[in-house]
Amino acid sequence: MLILSLFAEKRENKIPLFFSALLLSLFCGLRGVGTGVDTTHYYTFMSYIRLSGISYGSDIGFSAISYVLMSFFDNPHYPLLIYAMITNFLIVYRLWNFRTEASFPLMMLIYVVVYYPYTFNIVRQFLAISIIFWATKFIEQKKYARYIIANAIASSIHTSSLMCFCLLFLPFNKEKNDKLYKVVGLGFALLLIIAGLDLYNANIHKYEGHFVVSHAKSQMMSVFKIIWLSIIVLLGRVFGNNQFSISKYGTCIPMQIHVPMIYAAGLGLSTLSMLFPFMNRIGFYFIMYEMPFWGQAVRAKVDAVTYKMAIFVIVGYVLVSKILSGENADNLFYYNSFLSQI
Repeated sequence: MLILSLFAEKRENKIPLFFSALLLSLFCGLRGVGTGVDTTHYYTFMSYIRLSGISYGSDIGFSAISYVLMSFFDNPHYPLLIYAMITNFLIVYRLWNFRTEASFPLMMLIYVVVYYPYTFNIVRQFLAISIIFWATKFIEQKKYARYIIANAIASSIHTSSLMCFCLLFLPFNKEKNDKLYKVVGLGFALLLIIAGLDLYNANIHKYEGHFVVSHAKSQMMSVFKIIWLSIIVLLGRVFGNNQFSISKYGTCIPMQIHVPMIYAAGLGLSTLSMLFPFMNRIGFYFIMYEMPFWGQAVRAKVDAVTYKMAIFVIVGYVLVSKILSGENADNLFYYNSFLSQI
């Protein structure tokens, strides 16, 4: 995977990029029932919805898409494969957008080690996360209507996505959004967020099984990341330094202000899980910006070597923890494909 990402970045070639996303999708989507803790749950859900029809409620989008897919395939394996392809292609291709200012191979390494394993279990939420992460490019391009539509689609898949309407009011590309847009959009987004919180509270029982688990090691790692985020922002003068890092083409560039802001929001929510366990999963939407943040930090004009060592420790710790956890690593080390069961 790293070789493909290195080749893609060096050659500006989308063929290895495509195969990177495809391999990740196939490995996840072709898994059998015994791989991942939630795989059996999704198999049961797909089989149930094929017989009972669309479940009307806050997550009607996921139910509707699953019902249509099951009508075509009549087999729960293939909808999960399609979900894996949508999730991984959206995330990988969004990371590709950052390749000028950030190291694409490092972003892919962080994704594969830290976040990719979640796509085996929290399928529905990571599908929503991938849509939100990919759609943030519309905010950068000032195509706000497109982002709102994408966020609405993600919210129909997982209610917690409604919180992401707040991204509309961050200063993307160091530019302030139009005043009229801010006034009208703020009111609209507040209504959606309030409605989302109400729906979320009404449906929290569906997610309790996932949210009540709080891992002390994960929380401590979030604190460690916050410390390093603060160090980089302060020492690198990220918010006022137009020559923070060196781009792929050798020019000095700033770090866009929204990158550390969104990353900080994700880390903050993750740390709050010490008190409110469900906050960790909500933080996933924002903490995805960890990849472009570190991808650019390792290209900093000053102290780049120190930042490389820091992210090496973070990624290495996560990888070693998963290996040492063995059978407790969400059943991912016991991989089997449903193709072998046919």
